Amino acid sequence: MIPVTPDIIGPGIEEEYADALAAIDDIGLALGQQDLTSNTPEAAVLRNVLWVEQEIEARRLPVPVNASFVGTIVYLVGSNELAGAPGFQEALGRL
Repeated sequence: MIPVTPDIIGPGIEEEYADALAAIDDIGLALGQQDLTSNTPEAAVLRNVLWVEQEIEARRLPVPVNASFVGTIVYLVGSNELAGAPGFQEALGRL
């Protein structure tokens, strides 16, 4: 994993961040409005995605992202619980 440092922030990492933020927006649209305090798969993914967004906006998220940072998303995708959400799989693939 490459840590994000001021030396590497630039066009490359900014493009990665922008692509990730666009995918996060699409994931939000695919899963819809959720009560983030609930224990539904949709809410769990959105909480994890919002954390990723927060870390991108703070310029702290290393690229490539360690799978442990998105473990909830990986687990729920593997369980196929969100396969029916239109647009979710495609947006997640871009993230």
